[in-house]
Amino acid sequence: DGYYQFSPVLDGQINMAPDETARKAAADAISGYDPTGGATTFFNPGKTGDQWVRSRAYFTTIGNHVFAK
Repeated sequence: DGYYQFSPVLDGQINMAPDETARKAAADAISGYDPTGGATTFFNPGKTGDQWVRSRAYFTTIGNHVFAK
C-alpha cells in the first residue's frame, strides 16, 4: 500500500482507545511538559536499521525509543 513513518499508523494502534497513561501524557503535553527535550522524531533501535534516523541529534531514551532532532 505505502510507507509509514511510524509503526502505530501501519499496524492500527493509532486507533486504540487511550488508557490512563495516554491521558496523563496528553495532559502533561498540554501543560508544557516535554520529556523529550524538544525531539522531532523517535525510533526503536531494535526495530529499524535506518541510518538516516540514527544520524539525528540524540536527546534521550524513554523505554525502547530514542528521541532525536
